[in-house]
Amino acid sequence: MEQKRRGRPPGSKNKSSKAKKPGNKAEATKKKRGRPPGSKAKQAGRPRKIGNALELEEKLHAYLRECSISFYGTPIDEEYTSPTITSFCLYAGISLDTFARYGEKKEFSGVIKKARMIIQAFNEWYIYNNKNITGAIFMLKCKFGFIEEDKRREQPDNNEQAVVFLPSNEREIK
Repeated sequence: MEQKRRGRPPGSKNKSSKAKKPGNKAEATKKKRGRPPGSKAKQAGRPRKIGNALELEEKLHAYLRECSISFYGTPIDEEYTSPTITSFCLYAGISLDTFARYGEKKEFSGVIKKARMIIQAFNEWYIYNNKNITGAIFMLKCKFGFIEEDKRREQPDNNEQAVVFLPSNEREIK
């Protein structure tokens, strides 16, 4: 029985064994890779959902109107919706990752900061106007660096008191 040989038929030349002829060095230096001068780079991936900062700001304003929130973070009427970054992203049709990436771009950073500040202002308004003491303490600790220390003083009538020490303002006023 004769075995069949796999691969190329006998007598065929191996293409990879052909040696390439070295070209002239001057020709090699003339050939440049990349884009020709003056041509624009092709944009990789799909285009942005929001093309520029003005469009993003318009979406932010429309979202705030939809929530019945002013640009200062306070409700405009009695039936308001709490604004959040996540719901703004859903309204604008972008992901939270895209929102974070837009915050890193110079073009969009101002609008992203404005959106965060308005939402933060609403949260602060809500905490303080709804007499939410726990929320106010949480906000003071997390956002403003206040530290709560529990120091009890001994008194003859055994009444326990908690003292809260707030950090002093270390800046000099000129």
